[in-house]
Amino acid sequence: MKFLPTELNITDYMQRLSDMLNDENCHVFIDTNILSQLYKLNDNARGEFMTWADSIEGRFHIPNWVVVEYNKRVKSKRLADYVDELRKIKSIKKELANLQRFLWGYVDDDILQGSVYQGNKDGLHNDLKVIVDSYVNIADVVTKKNSERLKKVEQDVKRRLDKYVVDTDIYHIMQDSTQNAPLRFENKIPPGCADDVKEANRTGDLIIWQEIIDCCSRNDWTKVIYISRDLKDLYYKPDKQLKDSDVIKNEDDKKNIVHESLIYEYEVATGSNDIAVIDFSTLVQLLSDKYTELAFSFQMVSRSSSPADNDDDDLDWLLELFGNQPDVVQPANQDVHPAENAGIEGLEYQQEAIRDSLYLDACNNKELKACIERLKSYNWYTQNDAVEYLYNLLTKEWPENIENKNAFFVIGRNLLQSADGNAFEAVRFIKDMSHLLRGKQSFLKKAIVDGCIFEVFFDSNGEIRRKGFKARYYDIVVEQARECLADEAFVFINERLSHINDRFVPVVGGDNEYTFEFEIQQPVNELDNYHTISLTINGQDNSESFSKPLPSEFAYYNDIERCLSIYYAVPEDKIHKEGIPENLTSLRYIKEEVDDDILG
Repeated sequence: MKFLPTELNITDYMQRLSDMLNDENCHVFIDTNILSQLYKLNDNARGEFMTWADSIEGRFHIPNWVVVEYNKRVKSKRLADYVDELRKIKSIKKELANLQRFLWGYVDDDILQGSVYQGNKDGLHNDLKVIVDSYVNIADVVTKKNSERLKKVEQDVKRRLDKYVVDTDIYHIMQDSTQNAPLRFENKIPPGCADDVKEANRTGDLIIWQEIIDCCSRNDWTKVIYISRDLKDLYYKPDKQLKDSDVIKNEDDKKNIVHESLIYEYEVATGSNDIAVIDFSTLVQLLSDKYTELAFSFQMVSRSSSPADNDDDDLDWLLELFGNQPDVVQPANQDVHPAENAGIEGLEYQQEAIRDSLYLDACNNKELKACIERLKSYNWYTQNDAVEYLYNLLTKEWPENIENKNAFFVIGRNLLQSADGNAFEAVRFIKDMSHLLRGKQSFLKKAIVDGCIFEVFFDSNGEIRRKGFKARYYDIVVEQARECLADEAFVFINERLSHINDRFVPVVGGDNEYTFEFEIQQPVNELDNYHTISLTINGQDNSESFSKPLPSEFAYYNDIERCLSIYYAVPEDKIHKEGIPENLTSLRYIKEEVDDDILG
């Protein structure tokens, strides 16, 4: 057994998990609480989860004890517990009715002085009645067919997941677990030791774990991922964590990794230490690029239990932000950033905004800084909250100075990066940006648009991205930018890109055509892959930007144009590809040359 790790690079960790999920030799197991999560998702999201499970058929597994626990709930007709949030609807309806009656007797003209309802008490009561009546209508719609929905999900689970239940001898495993549990619990050895005080199903987690061990050892499976919404004693969170080169300070942004004692036990049984234990949120993040309905639905239904809800600082900041504020926000400290330093190479944003990794230390406005800090988070819930806070910031009038230009430019950058990570509210903002910014101050609108497009091409140090661009929503951003700013939309970014000579960059917003010419080596034998040797774009060698240290797949044949569009920020209908054999099934990255001296 090894000592617990003290440091984790989240970028490398998530890449490893992604590689494992896509590895044909990696087997995936789920906990009972993953089935319960399916009841919270909408039909499209649940369908995407089932589709993903089918896509890895043969290595997706459901332990027997998961089915035992689930069947107990079906038999006792307690599936409604999985959507316990709906029970609040009835109590909220009653509370609203009580509040309506109370305010009829409580509100008088004195209370309404200075408000939009001054001298119009009936207007307040009428507006409240509209709210109460609307809620009652919504509540009726949501709850009316709940029983039918529960039955539908139950049928979906049985029809689509029955074939994935493993064939373990559950009774033999139960007996072993019962004998082992007291010693494990006494010595706090996971899994299950956190359940030693439970009156029922104390050994459930241990039984599932031993089922996984049994399956892997019997079938010689040496790579496994176990997915649960309740990691409890299964994980360890290293203190120092980094995302790329940034040190993660917010505990909610840090990742949990499998506890070393579980790795050791798995290695004793299988001879391999290639195991990961992840929560459902991490799985959804890994799948979010392809299964966006799953990502968006999960973010919304799991929001009520997000870590941010327990953050007192967030609450204090939110109360302050939505409290009584002046319509015009005064600049913080005019002497911090002299106007004569406003431009970098003749442009309108300062170095700390161009290199936004430096920006928070330079920002002096509490509201703007707090919004950016939350957008910079690697937590969906925190990012979604930040976008909602931004809506309020956009209602204010801001002085047109370099500080505020910088701030909204950086907000634009981080809106794009949040959307690229599939944060639901950020995606919604990007898709509706022209409408949301309509009528807003010209400098503010331009700064947000410039920031969004700049983030596509440049990293947090202000350097051009060396591999792929951040262009998942590029076409939408370009369309929205054009609606926001017309002819001015792309002046800033095209001027910046004009200085890049050592790799391909497109002309943003233009009608240019792009020819991608690949040199591909034929496979030596039928079991080998086609190997990409080089790539030129409009005659310019771009092999370096299309390379990776290890051989890996870029796109399936029928998806090449779409993937090139996202990777290189080029409209799909402007792409022409050459040199790709018709019998090629998937396009692979160029394998980078590795110096033998580096390998030792």
